[in-house]
Amino acid sequence: MRHLKRGFCDYGDNLYSLARKMIGRAKKLNNSVCIRFNGIIVTAHPKGSSVKSIVRNYEKEWGRSPEGRAEILKEKAEDRKYLRLKRKAIAQGIVPFKVRNKNLWAEIVETNKREMMGMLRFASRWAQIMEIKIGEGKKLSRIAGWASHKVDTETISGLEFKCALDVLCKVWKYGKELERHYFRG
Repeated sequence: MRHLKRGFCDYGDNLYSLARKMIGRAKKLNNSVCIRFNGIIVTAHPKGSSVKSIVRNYEKEWGRSPEGRAEILKEKAEDRKYLRLKRKAIAQGIVPFKVRNKNLWAEIVETNKREMMGMLRFASRWAQIMEIKIGEGKKLSRIAGWASHKVDTETISGLEFKCALDVLCKVWKYGKELERHYFRG
């Protein structure tokens, strides 16, 4: 087995590109080669190694390392936090906000309550938090982006965001200002 020297990796190499290089070198030398990648020894054999198998073996070893276990625990904690926030958002339902056009809002809710309930909850939470910040003297143009990320506990899609934005532009007290911010720059 040959240990590859420093300089084999190029700046910006990821595990996939490195695995391809290692397989090429192993075949050229007709011998197994190994390298340390993020503290894990990665091996490629002249016969039988594939990028997929090298990556799979690396991930398995990384998951056993202290850093890997810590990262896995961190991801699990983030997943639990996300699920708590999502359950809370679902339980809250549509929160109150200053509606300019109550009839249109009621119609939109009735029409979309089955397939787009997440979008409706997001729109109402987004409007509510922006109202609080506007009440504190903040400009809508400064807080709109921050507020949308803050209340996105259900990880809405781009389409749902666009729908929520359109809905708020039509029915919210500050909808015209929101529309100017997003559509007229």
